[in-house]
Amino acid sequence: MKRNVLVLILSLSGLLVEAQGGALGIKGGVNFANQEIATISTSSRTGFHGGIFASLMLSETLGLQPELLFSSQGSELELNNFNDVKNEFNYVSIPLLLKIKPADIFNLYLGPQIGFMTSATRNSEDVKDLYKTSDFSVVFGAGLELLNKLELGVRYNLGLSNINDSDQELNDIEVKNRMFQIYAAIKLIGEN
Repeated sequence: MKRNVLVLILSLSGLLVEAQGGALGIKGGVNFANQEIATISTSSRTGFHGGIFASLMLSETLGLQPELLFSSQGSELELNNFNDVKNEFNYVSIPLLLKIKPADIFNLYLGPQIGFMTSATRNSEDVKDLYKTSDFSVVFGAGLELLNKLELGVRYNLGLSNINDSDQELNDIEVKNRMFQIYAAIKLIGEN
């Protein structure tokens, strides 16, 4: 099912890039991920993200940007008086972003994102069955286009879903993903 959805998105993205005069490219960067867990002290975990995007301009100032990304997330937390507990989660994420161009070289982004968990470990122990396999977020950010092919930018992902399914260490406490990203994106096909 997930594979069919991804193939459909990629196929449609390619067709829309051709039809709308958009762009298709690759992107990647660093994640500063954390998790909001009530009553538990957490600190950020540095990870990475990378994948592909399509930029589909509907007008000179408004467009859509679907993406398909692999993202390394999680947090470090203090759990039951133990320091340095590391939650390491990996997701395949699909943001569908509204792209606003208030100036030729400046972009603003806002939109929903769904993430599908591919792995979850706590201090190298598999804990995937303790967490929900999907995560819904809102993404917002800004980018600066350079030389018509390169974009540098920042984003914030605000997780809306409680991903805790049955983690006994956390009882019924909500766990929500949070993430700040710095990225570089390169257009391989097309310009906009």
